Amino acid sequence: MKLNRLQRRLVTILAGLLTVILVLVVILIFTERKPSGSSSPGSPAAVQGSDPEAVAGTRGCVTNTEIFSAGGVEITHRHISWGSPRRPGEIREIKYITIHETDNRRSGADAGAHGTLLAENEAEITSWHYTVDDSSIIHHVPDNEIAWNAGDNRTKNGGNINGIGIEMCVNLTNDYEKTLRNTAELAAELMIAYDLDMDRIRFHEDFMNKECPHRLISEGRTDEFLEMIRDAYVRKKEEVKHSEEETTESGGE
Repeated sequence: MKLNRLQRRLVTILAGLLTVILVLVVILIFTERKPSGSSSPGSPAAVQGSDPEAVAGTRGCVTNTEIFSAGGVEITHRHISWGSPRRPGEIREIKYITIHETDNRRSGADAGAHGTLLAENEAEITSWHYTVDDSSIIHHVPDNEIAWNAGDNRTKNGGNINGIGIEMCVNLTNDYEKTLRNTAELAAELMIAYDLDMDRIRFHEDFMNKECPHRLISEGRTDEFLEMIRDAYVRKKEEVKHSEEETTESGGE
């Protein structure tokens, strides 16, 4: 069928409109797939998306394990909102537990106050996984996600990329001895959850030139603290073994 001039013109216009629509659809698709959240120190985010658990099966990564208490202290899971600059959302392999101190002596600077800071102040990217004081433990970032606290950027096998960061409170109204015990109990729980041994316990100063945890180091108590973790770990391992034996015996009857 032969088209007249008007028909040919309409066909040309329709073809142009279809091309524009297709281009817009492609742009929308790529916009939706663009990762959200802040960029990380050193280079762009490697693994991001709208749901961290959706990429938990990525090679070399692990699934997050929620721990509900440590040494009788309930753990409050108050995760930083997805998309906050303080939560890049990158899933990674867990290799270390990194111990810090807040170095904040203000009387009200307990675990709850630091949790509020991380949740509400989005002016910075620094964050960590847990804050511990003498009576509470706050969980800020899922264990299998990166948090920027070790000061070593994206160093391979480094504290940022592979460490669970724990901040111990040192405020004046806080019982430091109880905080040490609570942190030791938490570290032991994490070691069991992620199959880590004592060689995987690190201090912040192991990853950068900074005396942190400051009070623990300056008082010469690092060996004492590591022994506290070791004792808690051995005790919990025995408890797990005993529980497994009881389960096996019960199932065999």
